[in-house]
Amino acid sequence: MKEDELRQGAEAVEYARTPFAFVTARKIEGMNPTLNDIAGIYSGEIKKWPDGSQIRLILRPDSDSDTLILRSMSPGMDKAVQTALSQEGMILEATDQESADAVERISGALGTTTLSLILSEKRRLHMLPLNGVTPGIQTLADGAYPYYKKFYLVTGPKAAPAAKKFIEFIKSSEGHAILNKLGYVFPSGKK
Repeated sequence: MKEDELRQGAEAVEYARTPFAFVTARKIEGMNPTLNDIAGIYSGEIKKWPDGSQIRLILRPDSDSDTLILRSMSPGMDKAVQTALSQEGMILEATDQESADAVERISGALGTTTLSLILSEKRRLHMLPLNGVTPGIQTLADGAYPYYKKFYLVTGPKAAPAAKKFIEFIKSSEGHAILNKLGYVFPSGKK
């Protein structure tokens, strides 16, 4: 949030996290990449899947949250993402749904998304393990899988009663149970 918004009384509270993952439309046998392998794909050093088929990268705009997460994973990933974004002819999708559609539709595609999107939209996507760890609710909650997207509830200084009631529901055990089924975990200390 912008400083001006905060000064005016706006408030953002993180309420959940979901694993951020590399995904394909088909299960890739024997594919257990490291972050260095993924950086190699983004930089163009690795161009083929283990079966010899072409890897088709699905990118997001430079300022998109998925791209920012990718770039924050390591200095090597930052450089590799910049290289990918500078290449002509790359597939660039603006939204989460367009990116997921492209991964499902394009043979050999590799993209990023979240567990919550896969579950809530019943996507036909397969999450790749990374550094030997499969993205999931438990692996995120116990810290074994370190990559995630944060979600916030944002209110203004004069939130409507209905908005306050909704926020209380999200914080409740019932709200947490619903969100957990959709691939979300809750930040430490947030019950």
